[in-house]
Amino acid sequence: MVIAEENAAEMLALREVAKLHDSDFQFLCFKNLEEVLFWLCDGVSPQPVRMEDYRSPVYEQQNFDDMYLDDKLKRIAVCFATGGHSLLLRGTPGAGKSMFAQRLPSLLPLLSSENHLDALRIHSMTTNKLSKFILQGNAPFRQPHHSTHPFALLGTADQPGELSLAHGGVLFLDEILEFRRDLLESLREPLETGKLHVSRAQKKVTWKSKVQLVAACNNCPCGFYDSKSVKCKCGMQKILNYEAKMSGPLLERIDMHHRMQEMSPELFSENIPKHSSFMKNQVISAREYMFKRWGQETENSASSFEQILESSQVTGKKRAALMKELAEYKLSSRSILRLLRVARTLADIDQSLTMEKSHIKEAANLRPQSS
Repeated sequence: MVIAEENAAEMLALREVAKLHDSDFQFLCFKNLEEVLFWLCDGVSPQPVRMEDYRSPVYEQQNFDDMYLDDKLKRIAVCFATGGHSLLLRGTPGAGKSMFAQRLPSLLPLLSSENHLDALRIHSMTTNKLSKFILQGNAPFRQPHHSTHPFALLGTADQPGELSLAHGGVLFLDEILEFRRDLLESLREPLETGKLHVSRAQKKVTWKSKVQLVAACNNCPCGFYDSKSVKCKCGMQKILNYEAKMSGPLLERIDMHHRMQEMSPELFSENIPKHSSFMKNQVISAREYMFKRWGQETENSASSFEQILESSQVTGKKRAALMKELAEYKLSSRSILRLLRVARTLADIDQSLTMEKSHIKEAANLRPQSS
């Protein structure tokens, strides 16, 4: 294969992930068309591509070492990265919602071979030069603005959008309640299936869109409802209308809901403890425990109701007792499944074969308050 020299790094990444180096596949890199003609007509071979010339230093991601986290936030972050769950963060301006979301990818594992190949395909359709981040197999992180056009977020029949560019990684929707209502509703199917079907005129295409959604919003239009330092200027009806911008069916499809508290200045009187390494090790250990049950590359976020109960040895009287306990939360069947998936991940973090009452209660506390 003859390619441009600028694409050498992309081809090396493709060769690794598709295991082309084990076959007779070869490629030659040229700076310009003149060099190609010299090779074809005069047999002048180009300089051989040396992998070390194109290998970049490992991309250093932002991590949590510069952010104060309480025990609950650390637990949520590890749970998110372990089980492949989605997350909604509420809180006052400056509570750290965006900062927290932007650091979550640092806990995610490298993309699987299949997802890495998909990511290379998708990203190569939108840019001439892939980022080192994607080439090295890191999980993508996309943060479209709330003014983003629907085609830019969802894609067209000819080009993937932000949703598909986040495939295998994180889609962060900051100020989610400022997005158009119809645009948010269009996310319901992709969040459930991991695929987005686009039909335009005579052309139909399916984009892979398996993402971990992270959404963030304020508590009210002015942002300071429930604030201890700034008085809220919104009436209760205004707050209810603000929250109603996000439909119940979409809220149900988000696994974990958390209201972040304002951080007191006293918390920064001492050095912030560095906990990223410990959290990363927790994720690695919990995912190994999870894979022993499901098999490689299957996460709790994709497991069924019966799979969770059977693998957790919840049968007979235990099952009846669990259903009675869950009935007290007055949740829909979809919310119960989401709750159990999160509870199963929390149990995996604790290396527990069964889901204890504490795991169920902890997962229930991460469901939307309106439920």
